[in-house]
Amino acid sequence: MDGSVAWIVSIRGLALAIGCALPLFARPQGLNVDLDIYFGPPEVGNGAPSASFGAAAGQPGYWNRVFAGGPSIPWPLLGLDGGPTGITLLASGGIGAAGGSYFPINVGDYALLLNDYAHIGAENRYLFSGLENGEYFVFTYAVHAGGRTVDTEAWVPGSATPSRQIVTGPMPGNSFRLGVTHSAHRVSVASAAIEVVLRGPWPYAEVNGFQIVPVPEVWPVCSMATAFALLIVRRRKPPNSLSLSLSLSLSLCVNRSGRLGRFSLRSRAAARTRRGGSHERSHSGRLQEPLESAGPSNGTPRCRGRAAFRANGRG
Repeated sequence: MDGSVAWIVSIRGLALAIGCALPLFARPQGLNVDLDIYFGPPEVGNGAPSASFGAAAGQPGYWNRVFAGGPSIPWPLLGLDGGPTGITLLASGGIGAAGGSYFPINVGDYALLLNDYAHIGAENRYLFSGLENGEYFVFTYAVHAGGRTVDTEAWVPGSATPSRQIVTGPMPGNSFRLGVTHSAHRVSVASAAIEVVLRGPWPYAEVNGFQIVPVPEVWPVCSMATAFALLIVRRRKPPNSLSLSLSLSLSLCVNRSGRLGRFSLRSRAAARTRRGGSHERSHSGRLQEPLESAGPSNGTPRCRGRAAFRANGRG
């Protein structure tokens, strides 16, 4: 047996690392929702933001353009890829009034999201139904489109963060600030639904839109039995002895909001054969993909989980 064994084992190790890591990034569907006025020029908010616009959550993707005066019947929502999700949005309470304001320091996608709104009556309720169970961040944009300071209460029942948050304004212009332009709640969904409740003084309290952001889960990477079964190669026939060492490490980092910040995979394998001499060949590989961090804090990613396997075999 020659040194090419080390190359084959190394590729297998990297494939295993990727295969074990993929479940880490499987997560429920995210949603972007713009409560839209449906008339007038884009400067007053008519139209939905572009798919490249991540807003405060840092979540780019398709924006659902939902009539701000409702919806009084379940409105089907599309996912970040523009495909159907089976999720609907239903509004109730003090709904029915909507408007738009020309706020000149908001331009482009900021204006399309924040310059139009639904008026909040005594209480507006927005029910998202059909979600996969799991952890989510709920971003609620509730800033006065005309630049006033207005205390608007955003409440998400069952939230792990303070369930009642106040969004005050005034509009900072082409930017987002937690507690000024939006609220952010973390909620665990067990019944396929999220409800957002808004209260504020009529006719100044307004709501502009929502983002539903899934929180990635850290899954067990692989069982040690699987790791040893796939990573240790032993030769049954004795003529050529084989000494093999292989290491595999995985690190996953998320930011303080719980969203994925970056991950890296590293595998390294080395084999040595002896038959009147020695030969050694090694290969190392690394996969790294930085992803845009997001969340209320927009902080530096911190390490959420790390796993490492090292195996040595001799035949």
